[in-house]
Amino acid sequence: MSFTKSFFSCNIIASAARIMPGQIYNYASSTDMALRNSVRNCNDPLVQTIVQITDMSKAPLKAMPFLSDIFYKRRTIAEVDLIAANPDKYFKALVQLKINNDSLAGDTYSDELSYRALNKYVREMDDLHESPDKVRFKCIDSLSPEALYFIMVYGQDEIYTSSFVGSFHRMLDKMKPMTGEQLLEKVHYDKFRTFIRMCSGFNTLSAFLGTMNEERKTALMKNFVGNLGNGKDDDLEDAVDVADAYGSIRDTSLSDFLLQEVLNNYELSAKEKNKKGVIVYGLLTTLFQGARATDNDSEALAQSERLKIPPVNIVPYKSLMGDTSVIFEQFFFFGDEDGKNSYESFLTNFKDGKWKIVKDKFWIMITSTTGKPVVIYANLPIPEPDDEEAQNQLCKFLNEHNIHPSIIVHRGHSYHLPLTLDRLSRQTKIVVLGSCGGYHNLATVLDHSPDAHIISSKQTGTMKVNEPIVKEMNDQLLAGKDINWIAMWKSLNEYFDKKYPGVKNNEVKEKFSDYVPPYKNLGAIFIKSYRRLFDADGAAAAAN
Repeated sequence: MSFTKSFFSCNIIASAARIMPGQIYNYASSTDMALRNSVRNCNDPLVQTIVQITDMSKAPLKAMPFLSDIFYKRRTIAEVDLIAANPDKYFKALVQLKINNDSLAGDTYSDELSYRALNKYVREMDDLHESPDKVRFKCIDSLSPEALYFIMVYGQDEIYTSSFVGSFHRMLDKMKPMTGEQLLEKVHYDKFRTFIRMCSGFNTLSAFLGTMNEERKTALMKNFVGNLGNGKDDDLEDAVDVADAYGSIRDTSLSDFLLQEVLNNYELSAKEKNKKGVIVYGLLTTLFQGARATDNDSEALAQSERLKIPPVNIVPYKSLMGDTSVIFEQFFFFGDEDGKNSYESFLTNFKDGKWKIVKDKFWIMITSTTGKPVVIYANLPIPEPDDEEAQNQLCKFLNEHNIHPSIIVHRGHSYHLPLTLDRLSRQTKIVVLGSCGGYHNLATVLDHSPDAHIISSKQTGTMKVNEPIVKEMNDQLLAGKDINWIAMWKSLNEYFDKKYPGVKNNEVKEKFSDYVPPYKNLGAIFIKSYRRLFDADGAAAAAN
């Protein structure tokens, strides 16, 4: 007897509807008639409400977050459809659902909130980055401080520094006389570590903490680093937010306070025999203690030894060669306007007589003609959706010829990034994201490429920074040198100071400062070290 025909199937479906209503919606609208009918034949009132939304709503996916309102007859499906038809009203209603903390709709309203924050507001502000503030931030003028908070934290993967700062200061103005702590209480501390990490990275943390008295500020920052040993062993997002935030804090009294709190939590975890807590807080202690000294090669190497990971400041030249005498690189471009411009800008790196370019139908191959052998493959930015086919054809060619690039560079918006990340392999040693290096991106990179050195930006990458980084890296490789990130970043700083002198040119230098080199990417370093220590500890326990 199949599940869908069993007498207890309705009980299971009814229980599931209260935990994962989105899945029940999927079954109710499925083309699999057995699943579809099993849901539709269940007479549970909540299940039938989901069926009604599926059949009667003009936009059922948009209506699902309002499951509780519809179920308890606070709103009709038609009323929800009217709200969903207006993007601003819809987003404000989603924010209110989040504030109400209604659990009946599961994660459906969080998912919709995230999607709308990014697509409706963050991308519009980013696209208007050269427009006057009155034009650029008009889309958020009518929003509450809670709505602005959710836009920032749910838009973290793409929000520009200036978009964040503009949203942040509007949030501060609108929340008066409410304090930062009261705001976080209203949003139920949802993603508050992400928010503090972003404030640290965008230099607004002091302003946010300044809305609170000392007692509340201390309590918040204790909470920020507390309870990181809880949850599943592989749930590291909060700990990575803490690590990344610390790397951006310039207030020595605050950084000293956080270090002491981490030490206190380490001792507590040891006392409670919390394995995850001991590893997390032990690593954070090591990272925090060495964070201010890693601009020195010897200290960076010592830090790596303490963390039991390969050097974070150097990629040996030989490790990039793999089993061949050639270093292979692969660049991913996309067919939108930004991708075409990036591609044309990319080609300017190879007009110095040191390279030969051969063009194929779907890609180009760039081969060094002086110095050590380096071969670069890049797919052509063919107009969407054929750009993905160009990438597929190039990857197929590389696989057929047993070519495994050790350097992967993503040259596109963050929403294209998953396509690039899927192409990573264990042979990949350097990954240049050129876009936000948030926890999920870092973890995905290291899932595919455990030893990868990651360059990422706190915002979307820019051609004026990408090209000098690519050129500097390839100059080192042509000379047969190891990639030394500390020396390379010093050289790049000198380049940008000379190329863009004076206050007038601060924008490019500020964008470069948003790029995080591998030896300062505390989130990636933390994940690498945690996984090695946790796996080693587990292996040792199994052996015993």
